[in-house]
Amino acid sequence: MSNSASNTTSTLTVYSRPRCVHSAATYRDLDAAGIQYEGIDLAEDIGAREYALSFGFLEAPVVVVTAPDGRVAAAWGGYQPKNLALFIASCRSESAEPARS
Repeated sequence: MSNSASNTTSTLTVYSRPRCVHSAATYRDLDAAGIQYEGIDLAEDIGAREYALSFGFLEAPVVVVTAPDGRVAAAWGGYQPKNLALFIASCRSESAEPARS
């Protein structure tokens, strides 16, 4: 499941499990807001599963926000509507900023 990640300052990756209601809720919120993200199925990608587990979260999905410089800006496990709302708001405020010349 790929919606190509990003807003102009950071990217969002959702590491999910098949038939997981929390993963489905996360995707639903992101899709409803028109947010681009990369969805990775933990059942199919062992390397991604190991990376997601490295954050210490035991509940899917594991959501990772990566800054343009490649550092992890935020990460959380499970369905976290407040964290999603903050990310969505940051994307919207960023797109509302006037272009600088």
